[in-house]
Amino acid sequence: MARPARVKHGIYLPVVPRYRQACVDVIDEQLGDTVTHWAGDAHITETVRTGTASPNLVTVRNHFLLGRKVLWQWGHFSEAISAEVLVVDLNPRDLSAWFFLAARRLLRRRTVAWGHLFPRAGRSSPTARVRKVMRRLAHGTIIYDYASVDFAKSELPGQPVWVAPNALYRQADLAPIDTTARRHRILYVGRLVAEKSIDRLLTGFARSGLADRGATLTIVGDGPEKPALAKLAADLGITAATEFLPGVYDAAALRALYAETICSVSPGYAGLSITQSLGFGVPIVVSENELHAPEIELDRTGGVLYYDATTDDGLATALVRAHDNPDQINGEDLRAYVHDNYSAEAMATGVIAALRGADPR
Repeated sequence: MARPARVKHGIYLPVVPRYRQACVDVIDEQLGDTVTHWAGDAHITETVRTGTASPNLVTVRNHFLLGRKVLWQWGHFSEAISAEVLVVDLNPRDLSAWFFLAARRLLRRRTVAWGHLFPRAGRSSPTARVRKVMRRLAHGTIIYDYASVDFAKSELPGQPVWVAPNALYRQADLAPIDTTARRHRILYVGRLVAEKSIDRLLTGFARSGLADRGATLTIVGDGPEKPALAKLAADLGITAATEFLPGVYDAAALRALYAETICSVSPGYAGLSITQSLGFGVPIVVSENELHAPEIELDRTGGVLYYDATTDDGLATALVRAHDNPDQINGEDLRAYVHDNYSAEAMATGVIAALRGADPR
């Protein structure tokens, strides 16, 4: 596709992961070749990589400094600087974002910062104040959650704030749930990395005794921890009740898995796994002792079930409670709420509104 001489709508981010595909599709459908996505291959967290396909995606080079603590992107600077409007990463460790914010501020070109309003450590952390500095350089902010809008506006009165709720699927993929399937799974979907604390889930499942009651622990995903987790399942004596599946990205295939699921679990910090699980009508068990991503605001639906990670039996108890009370939450209500508020269309609408300079709703 021939690119316009000057980019009208630019989005310059470290990576565009696979789970952003639906959102990128909607943006491309709405803006056509007036939008350019720039991204590198891998993020500071190496397992977070670009996996989205788009005719409007242009590759840049990512370089990592200070032991992979900060990121500098290189490529297509002139196009990005001259773009009519540019969206950059709201992340203090992204040096390229600082460069674009400063350069375009001097050139009086509109730039929007997109990301989490606060780091996981919360609004009182030192880097939260640094993010505020980035926002001061920008002409507006796109955030992932509804709950932070009022605070974001109070921090910088007069600066627009758009919400692009962190979403995975289009509304058509969030179809009514199947109520005929036998629900027997305890489900984890995500990267198999140490920071996700999946070993805690295996131990909790073993302690729950649910394997002897016909439950299956299903772990879906890929990552460096997979061999160690398989060994732990064997050591705990739950190999027969545990299955490891490779990453599943097709919405229909995931919907079939969730239709057989009693509850999903995010044993460490939780983020998009909340949106995914509730979008398929399944409650999710998360730790009450973690600093979760903004998606935790979905606990307002009643579909987020907490457990105490400071006790040996906290997770096991929560799993048994969910197993023994399968009808305590209306799954169709969970699905409908995500369908209406956390779809890829809703996410793309926030980004497009920011690019066009439309008044936030």
